[in-house]
Amino acid sequence: MAKYKVLKPIKDLETNKRLEVGEEVELTVKRVEESEKKYGKGYLERIEDKGPSKGGE
Repeated sequence: MAKYKVLKPIKDLETNKRLEVGEEVELTVKRVEESEKKYGKGYLERIEDKGPSKGGE
């Protein structure tokens, strides 16, 4: 999963929840691709990957 920032209001196709501007959400790349197919690009901006911590924490 990766973390995304909402740039424009959009409805999450899986949960039917409205995502508001400025909200930070964790989504799979597949879910983002599905949203982009339906709504177009420019609604979500990837801000970081959810993965192993840096520095061995």
